[in-house]
Amino acid sequence: MSSRLLAGVVNLGNMSGIGPLGNVGGPGQEHYNDAFQRVETLISNVLGLLTIIAGIWFLLQIILAALSWINSGGDKQNIQTAQKKLTHAFIGLFIVVIAYALVGLIAKFLGLNIFDFVITFGSIGA
Repeated sequence: MSSRLLAGVVNLGNMSGIGPLGNVGGPGQEHYNDAFQRVETLISNVLGLLTIIAGIWFLLQIILAALSWINSGGDKQNIQTAQKKLTHAFIGLFIVVIAYALVGLIAKFLGLNIFDFVITFGSIGA
């Protein structure tokens, strides 16, 4: 594989391994790739956990806004406050979805697989 620069042709060699970044450790140094897989799994787990927390927070905000609306008793100020809570909850959900999509796009570009939410408990049982 070669790349053409303004000054000339540069041979990039055979790139294989983690996405387009290539096999970082080279032959005989597979522990580097193992480290990248662990970091990839860590990022995946953190991303999955934060997404779950954001979803629960969104549902909680929707429930609280609905209860606020129901308990407003027809008071326009309380109804407007409940409407603002609903609006803010949906804006937050939109931001979370867009951020998730952007992270996925960047991960796809880098060749990383970070959307595998994996929970490992070690060795359970005999």
